[in-house]
Amino acid sequence: IANFNINGVIIKTYSFTDIIGRIVDIQILSSLSFSNFQPANLTSNYSCEIIGYVCPAYSETYTFNITCNDRVRLWVNGELILHSWIGATGARPSSTIFLNANQWVPIYIQYQVDSGSAPLFILEWSSTSTTRGPIPSERLAWDNNPPASSQKQFTQNSLTIYNTATSTANTTKFSVDTSGDLIIDASGNDISL
Repeated sequence: IANFNINGVIIKTYSFTDIIGRIVDIQILSSLSFSNFQPANLTSNYSCEIIGYVCPAYSETYTFNITCNDRVRLWVNGELILHSWIGATGARPSSTIFLNANQWVPIYIQYQVDSGSAPLFILEWSSTSTTRGPIPSERLAWDNNPPASSQKQFTQNSLTIYNTATSTANTTKFSVDTSGDLIIDASGNDISL
């Protein structure tokens, strides 16, 4: 990792929700836990990207738990392991992922604070040998080089698009079968492919 720095991750804050708008603040976080975070005096209606690396102490299967207000997505080692892009409050466990001991892997988080919400974000990890708790700062790192490509993407088995402009139910579902072929299933009166 070029320009490698230990004891923190980068957080970029955008002036609008959904990771759009202009970047209004960039900071280094020494932990993945904060409350009342108000970058550029924003108190709500903003979004953040948290970019860095984590280094587990043990070769084991890990679970990442995020307690937050509003919306969050979490990728570890390029794999989407938590997708909760709904306005909600509370704890959200991820799916599990196997990580190798003392090997730095990328972590990427999208976090959004909606209107009227107080910023709250707590990320914890656990494994057989790691008691659930915050990731120690010496197990966090960042790279001064920007990512080679945008990580504003997520992977899932299917995607359904809803047309809410009409009173009838109109949906289009895109999915990929086991052979890798794209399947498009359109239903409703206003769908044309």
